[in-house]
Amino acid sequence: MATGSKRQKIEEKPTESEDNGERRKRKAGNMFLRPDIILVVEGIQLHVRKEVLADNSPVFKRMFEADFKEKHQKKIPLPKENIEDFEEFLCLIYHPERWQITEDTVLKILPLADQYQVSTVKKRCESFIIQTLKKINSREVQHIDINTLLTYSFYVDKFQLLEALPLAVLLCAKHDLGLKTKAAVEIPFSKEMHGKICIERAKLTDTLVKNKMKKGEFNTVMETMDLYCGINDKDRQRLITYYERNLTNDWDERKITKDNLFECIIAGEQYNLKNLLSAAITLASKCESCDLYQDPRFNKISFKTRVKILKERVNLIETRGRVDDVYIE
Repeated sequence: MATGSKRQKIEEKPTESEDNGERRKRKAGNMFLRPDIILVVEGIQLHVRKEVLADNSPVFKRMFEADFKEKHQKKIPLPKENIEDFEEFLCLIYHPERWQITEDTVLKILPLADQYQVSTVKKRCESFIIQTLKKINSREVQHIDINTLLTYSFYVDKFQLLEALPLAVLLCAKHDLGLKTKAAVEIPFSKEMHGKICIERAKLTDTLVKNKMKKGEFNTVMETMDLYCGINDKDRQRLITYYERNLTNDWDERKITKDNLFECIIAGEQYNLKNLLSAAITLASKCESCDLYQDPRFNKISFKTRVKILKERVNLIETRGRVDDVYIE
């Protein structure tokens, strides 16, 4: 931004061909139309109209019309503001159709829009953030910048951008909350925001587990059951039964490993999956004795189940005269 002693009048319309940078260069003179108040930011005088500011900002309206000292002042100092950020903010008030919010300015403008209650500018900041989060969610941004995601989400939370909130919560929930420790800056989410993220993450986990259960994968039986039994779902038992049926329906002795077999036996015992346990016992009884019994995991099986495995093997020998051992890796 220009830093001369005189500032360009904000009321002057920028031309079609100018971008933000070119317009900024034009702020190098005393160019305000009929200004009636001066805002002083970092020692620089900004000549503006009360009417324009009051129409857009309830804060400025109260400042100019209520019984505040600023009502009668010709110059109003704003000691906490940054000149470049504040000029961008004023340009969005005066030229909303021409002045654009960018990645570099959105998080600088949003606090000002909130502080001075300029709803139109705040809404534009929220729209910009939503579009950015949508790009992350649709993977238009290939490598997610964790710092950007957390910072945008923090601003969404802090300034209560209610339209952007669900998307921010969803994106944060897709990542372990431990990622905050990996960020370059500490992000102090509110308790409410943190709670929303945890709830959404639980929902995502619920969906993931249900999908895993539908697939009936042998190599994740214990993991799947541990996760699902920790989820409060009215249809939990029905889905567990469905999962067990998928496992037993797809039972193929040629594809099951020794690890799968032990996992199915332990899961069957622990979660009372009777059909799965029965199928696993039958397969275990067909396995070569020394190969199965010498495995340390065999002793983790309950005594009752071990007896059932041995009895089925004896029955096979008595009825067939031999056992066609099944070799599993």
